[in-house]
Amino acid sequence: MKDILITSSVLIAAVLLMRFLFRRTISRRVQYALWLLIALRLLIPANLPAMEHNVLSMAERTETVQNIEAIRGVDSIEHMASGAVEGYERGKLMPETPVTVAENVAPERFERMQNTIKVRDVTEPLWYVGMAIMALWFLAANLRFARKLRRTRVPLDGAESKYPVYLCDDIPSPCLFGLFRPAIYVTSEAAKEENRLRYVIAHEETHARHLDPLWSLVRSVCLAVWWFNPLVWLAAYCSRADCELACDEGTLVRLGESARVSYGETLLALIPVRRGGNPMLTATTMTAGKRQMKERIRRIAEHKRPLAAALVVVLALTGVACAATFTGARQASAEPSDTAEQNTTGAYASVEDYLAAVRAETTSVTYSAADGSGERTADVSDTRAFLEMEAELSGLAPNGTLELYSYMKELKLEVPPEDVAFVGGMYATDELWYDLEGQGGHSLVVLRYDDGSVDVLFDQPNNDDRGGLYYYEESAEEILYDFYVKENNLDLPLYTTDLTVGGNSIPAHRRDSDGWYIYIPVQGWSEASSGGTARWISAYNTGSTISVTFVTDEEREQLRQDVEGRTETYYSSGSGTGWLVVTQYDPSVQIRSDVAGLEPAILEAMARSINLASGSTVQVKIEQTTQNEADTVSWQLRAAADAVFGTVDSEGLTPFFLRVTADGRTDDYTVEPEPVRNVEFATGNVLETAFVWSPLSDSEITAAQAADRVLHIWNEQESFDVYGDDILHWTERESGAEHWLRGSSKLDWIGSLYGYFLEQYARPAELKRYEREIAVPGTVTDYEEVARQVAEQFAAIMRQHPKWCDFSPYDAAVNRTRIFDAYYGEDYPNFCFGMGLVLKLDESNKLYFEAGVGLDDPIADGQYKGWYSWGGEVVVGLRDGVWRYLGMNTGGSSVWLPYDIGYDYPQEYPLTTGQVLSLYELTGGDTHDFRLLQMLVWKPADEIRAEMAKLTDAQRRELLDNMARYNEDYGGLGSNGSFTLSEFE
Repeated sequence: MKDILITSSVLIAAVLLMRFLFRRTISRRVQYALWLLIALRLLIPANLPAMEHNVLSMAERTETVQNIEAIRGVDSIEHMASGAVEGYERGKLMPETPVTVAENVAPERFERMQNTIKVRDVTEPLWYVGMAIMALWFLAANLRFARKLRRTRVPLDGAESKYPVYLCDDIPSPCLFGLFRPAIYVTSEAAKEENRLRYVIAHEETHARHLDPLWSLVRSVCLAVWWFNPLVWLAAYCSRADCELACDEGTLVRLGESARVSYGETLLALIPVRRGGNPMLTATTMTAGKRQMKERIRRIAEHKRPLAAALVVVLALTGVACAATFTGARQASAEPSDTAEQNTTGAYASVEDYLAAVRAETTSVTYSAADGSGERTADVSDTRAFLEMEAELSGLAPNGTLELYSYMKELKLEVPPEDVAFVGGMYATDELWYDLEGQGGHSLVVLRYDDGSVDVLFDQPNNDDRGGLYYYEESAEEILYDFYVKENNLDLPLYTTDLTVGGNSIPAHRRDSDGWYIYIPVQGWSEASSGGTARWISAYNTGSTISVTFVTDEEREQLRQDVEGRTETYYSSGSGTGWLVVTQYDPSVQIRSDVAGLEPAILEAMARSINLASGSTVQVKIEQTTQNEADTVSWQLRAAADAVFGTVDSEGLTPFFLRVTADGRTDDYTVEPEPVRNVEFATGNVLETAFVWSPLSDSEITAAQAADRVLHIWNEQESFDVYGDDILHWTERESGAEHWLRGSSKLDWIGSLYGYFLEQYARPAELKRYEREIAVPGTVTDYEEVARQVAEQFAAIMRQHPKWCDFSPYDAAVNRTRIFDAYYGEDYPNFCFGMGLVLKLDESNKLYFEAGVGLDDPIADGQYKGWYSWGGEVVVGLRDGVWRYLGMNTGGSSVWLPYDIGYDYPQEYPLTTGQVLSLYELTGGDTHDFRLLQMLVWKPADEIRAEMAKLTDAQRRELLDNMARYNEDYGGLGSNGSFTLSEFE
């Protein structure tokens, strides 16, 4: 709390200063954007990596230096040669290494601290109470305003806007209101003149384009959390004013310079001159104080162009301000212990001395509350640490010995274990020592000098890669070696590195031999060396091998004889006696793995990684493969695409990101590849078989770069850009390699490259919005009301679809809903309802909606004159306490039942007569009746009679009526029509 309060206050002051100094030289929209930094600082309770010189470091220097007696309070360091200590499992690398335990011996000091009432004990509850009051104020203000709008608004006919426009005189000025379904509200005064109304609508549409209702919500959250800080209130007031200035600027860009005077006159006529408004209201009301109104009119009249130099200065100052306020303070080293007074080399007298300093600096800890209420802070009354040495390495660092340790901290807290949420390996011992890091301790690297003192080179909590220290090394000594070589950028070969193959990074380990070393992937290759030949074989049963052998000239020629059906690559140290590297790959082997599909390139990367004895040279000869240039480009593209779109064999398919630019708008998607589509892409070689790829000439590349980019697909490894319909720009990010390709379709139905990607990835991603965004609270138990809300949200999403989607109407509204089928069992209750919508369409976007049930003739009259009726059957289910949209068909949808009831041959499904009738009673309406009755009439008559006897008279009568209807529609009952309804009456 203190850190955020200090840094945010300084950042607010910096933004206010820049706002004043550059108010006439930078764009109003840039000025408005600066407030986003304040929101990030106020709402993100974390710092970037520590810096020596920043706001927090300066603040800490003004505080009293911490009492060093906490460090000197280490009474003894006990070396224990036995096994685990307090349940801590000894490491496996060096079992004879002693474990060090350091404990504080001043419990009376902590007891006095516990008995002292701290300021935080009083201020924190007060802070939370204030937040609760502010949150209630926000909810009450917005709910009251929304209720007033709904009560007094009427639709305004003839208003041209992509958003609903309502006439409402019970508001001080026109406004935009609504986070998810924004609407424009205008006063009668604003609607009097056509031009005036046009300017007002343009102004509010600009607010919507700027997402100002969302930023108003963020502003309100900042005020609610930091309600006690007057600078936050000042920032909220100024940002609200800058919001209107930015909106004026954006509106005039859209209207044109000719509208500048009349637009300003509209503001003067419509905006009431009064101070501010409710700061917790998310509506973009146009009220303003005298000074603010004067400033807005002056800005509109001046029309000064922003200065590029001023923008550069502002950006530079903003960067400095962020660096000073978004970073944490570098932890000051504690004063060394008494033994360090004679130390002239390292910062600490010993590793144990450093550990004591770490313990002394741990005075409080943050933990997650078990009741789900969020994070809490507890004071640390005591600490202990377990230290274990794992490796030491001499001769690498020129002035000392490198040592690798692991250590764990356990803390004493006055917090009951039942109040703490233990996750990820956290625990509490019976004596209530807590480990709240849950990462298995820390990894610690030190440099020990001859006098025994140490400098700490690395200290991070352990995780899967030991805080970034481990990368497929095979021993603690290798970890220590690779860390020091990478940290100091030494020209020495690492034990582990990456082989770069087609934009992919393949982890590899160094394998040493007499006079050479080579890097072999850590996975997918097994060693099969024999005699004087080192050999590795692919684990994917492809027959691929790589071997290194010392040969004479005669032996070299013998080894170079071709193997039928194989493609061989030779790497040689020259003619005569020397080392020879041979790789073999069989292109005729059917490959069913993405990684195995990269084997030719992986083999080449392995062979090129060899390092021979000093003075040897390497000559390379690559035999001609059977692939032509176009096929090679295609294969490389597919391999890169597989890396982007995930692999079939992985547990979780890797998501990728998609940006579509069309119709003057840009839409971003995170696409979770579906297994079926991913399998098709990875093993069916969709891009390879569907498109013929050819490289572009320099002039063609220049022309493509000048065109509009319509599609961007990317992740950390690769990016794909589509220009026009058929140009693909593929970039390998790690190597920086770029490929410009033209993809022409081999199949007529695929169409353009742009259309293919839209259909395969963008369209499904956009459709998933219904499943992701539609939600009705599970507390709503009226199923008709659930259906109505789901339909309203469905229509709202349809209105927001980009125009490149074939399922995007110009407008959509709900006509009716009707529940006709339901399964209300205890597990996953769900129901199906008919959803009727009315859509505003023309010939350009009718085709999608004409499929299936089709469209009726245009509506003849009424509010939706000229619109079309359209709809389908929607399935809704209760999932985790929320009603969710589960799917839709234009006909024949049904709820999810606990049994598979079949479609074509229901007599083959092994449900008993009793199960069929129980399902019949659980469901209602049309959809399941047909199939359930179809299943029922195939059952023996005596079984039907026995089960019907268990029904009430009303239930039996309803069932007989439906059986009679089925008999009338489909003929005799039973498998051979051998019994009639009279048998059951």
